[in-house]
Amino acid sequence: MVKINKVQALLYSKCKELDYTVYDEVPEKGPSFPCVVIGDIKVEELDMKDEGHSYNFQINVFSIYNGKFEANEMIEKIEA
Repeated sequence: MVKINKVQALLYSKCKELDYTVYDEVPEKGPSFPCVVIGDIKVEELDMKDEGHSYNFQINVFSIYNGKFEANEMIEKIEA
């Protein structure tokens, strides 16, 4: 059984640890920036001897910084 909520919770925890505002959908009143929005999740079963899955999370990073520096820095920290 794939535990998508556990994987999403780990991603959420990592972003909160970095002090990023995190949404799983864009709020009606508008987000506070910078922020991370957890988008679509695609799970695929891997063809292997043991059970395995591939998790693909769409992570949208938004910033009001002029240019891509802040967004790129956020992505690098999340990946680490």
